[in-house]
Amino acid sequence: MILGIRVKLLLSYFLVIALCMLVLGTVLVETIGGAFVTDMEKGMIDKARLLTPSFPTLSPDPDIARQQLISLHAYIRKLSTEIGHRIRMLDAQGVVLADSALPTLSAGESVADRPEVKKALAGSYSGHMRHTPEAPDNFLSMYVALPVIREGKTVGVIYLSSTLRHVRQMLDEIGNRFRIAALIAILLSIIMSVLLARAFSKPIQALRQAANQLASGDWQARARVTSRDELGQLAKSFNDMADKLVELEKVRRDYMSEISHELRTPLTAIKGFAETLQEAGADDPAVRQRYLDRIIAKTDHLSRLVQELLDLARLEAGQTQLALQPTELEPIILEAVETLRIQAEERGVRIGIMTAENLPTVLGDGRRLQQVLENLISNALRATERGGEVRVSAGPSDGLVAIEVTDTGIGIPEEQQPHIFERFYRIDTAQKPTQAGTGLGLTIAKRIVEAHGGQISVTSKPDCGATFRFTLPLAL
Repeated sequence: MILGIRVKLLLSYFLVIALCMLVLGTVLVETIGGAFVTDMEKGMIDKARLLTPSFPTLSPDPDIARQQLISLHAYIRKLSTEIGHRIRMLDAQGVVLADSALPTLSAGESVADRPEVKKALAGSYSGHMRHTPEAPDNFLSMYVALPVIREGKTVGVIYLSSTLRHVRQMLDEIGNRFRIAALIAILLSIIMSVLLARAFSKPIQALRQAANQLASGDWQARARVTSRDELGQLAKSFNDMADKLVELEKVRRDYMSEISHELRTPLTAIKGFAETLQEAGADDPAVRQRYLDRIIAKTDHLSRLVQELLDLARLEAGQTQLALQPTELEPIILEAVETLRIQAEERGVRIGIMTAENLPTVLGDGRRLQQVLENLISNALRATERGGEVRVSAGPSDGLVAIEVTDTGIGIPEEQQPHIFERFYRIDTAQKPTQAGTGLGLTIAKRIVEAHGGQISVTSKPDCGATFRFTLPLAL
């Protein structure tokens, strides 16, 4: 059986309260009982001290001594009734001279073997609690033995005893009243626990309902924030998450729409070229070759688009692990330039390299950094007219290494510069469709640079070219 949070809260409250009441009751009874026993022992000691002057000095004459003991017995019998304790007078050998529990004076027994009496005969006070057959039902009793010392010599013992029945009765009464009070407290606590559990579980249930609505596609579902405590903060966090999910859903839909559009354009062109080729160019080698070239170009563009989509998806999902290690930049720059040199020559654009002497080593992934440079250089070549120039430079800058790709091309309008690193964003140009990029190269470059801990930016003015600059951390 699965217990709801309200039941769990109720049970936890009840168990905590019940445990507290149990511990409190036990401590209370033990404390009160101990206090009463201690007070009772002190009272018996005081009474024993008051009896010390009454201890007789027996005459050597047996008849007179017996009369003394008879008088003593009558006295302690009366006194015992008044103070509620059994009183015994013991001689120096621990033999009972008079016992208030006996109706008449009789030959005394020896109690010298009892622990409290032994200590008293040795000259020190002793008190002891134990169960004894002397008490009804072998009840727990308190024993106090006080030595009677005269002229530095123990001449006898005042021996008091009393059952703790009245203490037990009093503790039982206290326990009964405490149990009644505890029962009332538990009933009240259960009522309060139900109310508190309902108050605590209500926002959680509302949060669960909002989560279910959100999971079912209701993007407007939100949790009510009714407090500033942890539950209120949880509701606020849920609402923040819901807002982000809505934003992500919008981004996903826009992304899918953009991808569909980007894929549809080359596919439509390929289909159009193929249909034209099928209808009008099958018998003309020149026409056939022209349309086949266009189909191949569009296929290459489509292939680049798919590959860059996969690269971007992996980068944004964090699935691309960079092999960061100390890396020399100059060989990477040379390799990227050589890769695109043929394209530059076909466009009639010069490529130059200018790096600082003793260029510092960076912490980077060489393959990914070359991908960034090739994207930037390729974009620069497409933006530069015949006779222009693209220059790649690198050097230290404020504890980092800065790499710049500068062209003498058409430039980027200021209002478009904040958007050029967005997916599928293209600058409005008069370039031929076959020369246009996928619109993902700069986005991929930005993700790779940021994954290295660097930053990328652009500065440009229309008809004055553009400079793309990115930084990389130094190798330690």
